[in-house]
Parts: sequence; structure tokens; C-alpha cells
Amino acid sequence: MSNIPDIGSLAQALVSECGGMLSILSHLSGRIDHELYISESMAEDPQAALNIAYQVVSLLRLRTGCLMNAASFSDAPWGQIAVHDSDVYLQDIYELWPPLWESTPVVTEDDLQWVASHLIRNATLSSQPSYALAYRSAADAPYIKDSRTAVARIWSGIEALFDVQNELSFRLSMYAAVLVSDNADERISVQAEFKRLYGLRSKRLSHVVSFVSFL
Repeated sequence: MSNIPDIGSLAQALVSECGGMLSILSHLSGRIDHELYISESMAEDPQAALNIAYQVVSLLRLRTGCLMNAASFSDAPWGQIAVHDSDVYLQDIYELWPPLWESTPVVTEDDLQWVASHLIRNATLSSQPSYALAYRSAADAPYIKDSRTAVARIWSGIEALFDVQNELSFRLSMYAAVLVSDNADERISVQAEFKRLYGLRSKRLSHVVSFVSFL
């Protein structure tokens, strides 16, 4: 991205209420390389725009594996802030933490089209608690500070998605295999790997429970 604003440009452009965030925003300025524009026809207020942006970023993470993160929100394009004078509202969204694992930062036009075509469907499904938990767990887990907590969050999302109450290892692995592939041999392989991973997850959980009981 060109025309990255420096701290002087930010100080000149921002409304007075944002002045206290100058150090944070100037630190972010060199790390922002893409923008997402949400039109007023799609969002009636800033909170609605942020909700849509969260969905877009989350779906792109799930679609591509690219661990991008939303850094700031403003009512003016980042590359045009330098030409504004005390009329831009800008705030940081999240404290930027590096993801727990590396990713390849590649997002294609087809990925963007896929997100656009699934945005309404995703918003509809998000009203269902089981889907919402699975969706948010998968999208947010890479940015949880502690790796064990992140893994636990992912598994909680998987369990919520399939809503299995008994014979967890067998049923979850079977449902996952059916979901992942239509090929019989691939399903067998997926089911075996899923059961292995779920066994590791259960073993870790039992150690935690024993430890807590001991205390």
C-alpha cells in the first residue's frame, strides 16, 4: 500500500478524541497493507460495518488459511489520511498478536468472490449457536496467546458443529470423514487420523482433570 501516513499526518488528520491513540496508530501504520471498504448501503453504522468486516476476515482465514488480522477502523481510506485536516475518526481494533502458526499470505480474486457469495449465508447460519461456536473457534483460535487454549477452542468448535453426545471418538471421526470426502478410501484415512488426534486431545484433557482434582 502506498501513501502510508506518518505520525505527523495522523496528528493533523485525526479528530481530537483520537489524539490519545497516536502512538498505537503510528506503530500500526507501517504494518497495514490491505484495506476492506464497507459501503454505507451495507452497514447503517460503524458497529454494523465492523460486524461485516469481522465476517469477511474470518471467512477469508477459513477459506485460504491466510492469517490476516484486522488492525484499525476509520472513516477515510488509509492512503488518503494525509490530505485530511482534523476530520478523520480512526481507532485500533485489536492488539496485534502474531498467529500461533505460519501461513501463506495469498488471497485470490476467486477467494474474494467466494466470500461475497457466502456472506449472507454465513450471517444466517451464525444465528445458530452450534455453528456460531464452530465458526468463531476456527477463525479466532490462531490468535489465542496460549497454544493449549487455542487447541481446546478448536475442538470445542468441532464438537459443537457435530453435536455428538455419546461415542464421541467414533461418531465425530465418522461425521468428519463424511464431511471431508466422498471417496471411500479417503474417508477411511480421515477417520483414522481424526480418531488419533481426538485420542491425543482426550488424553491431554484427562491429565488436566487429574491435575485439578489433585490440587
